[in-house]
Amino acid sequence: MNKTKKLTTGAMLLAIVGALMLLDRQFSYLFDVYIVMMIPVVIIIYAAMYELKDGGILCVCLGILTFIIGSSSLCFLCAFRYYCGPGLQLFSEEKCQ
Repeated sequence: MNKTKKLTTGAMLLAIVGALMLLDRQFSYLFDVYIVMMIPVVIIIYAAMYELKDGGILCVCLGILTFIIGSSSLCFLCAFRYYCGPGLQLFSEEKCQ
């Protein structure tokens, strides 16, 4: 049950971000900045709900999705931010303990 919940939650978050990227593409990349700010938050939320390893898997999947759907500027902007999300999650876990 827990593996199914992890899989469906990750797929749902990935689909929401993908839909926002497609919507951004329709509006001539008007929301690039907001999407770049939102993606690390999505990764942090997912990594906080489950394990850091699962957040890393979502991070890789979001990177592939951005490469396929997003603009070239979005790919370059998100390259650093994808890896900040799990890093910030790990830092917050160390601070809390």
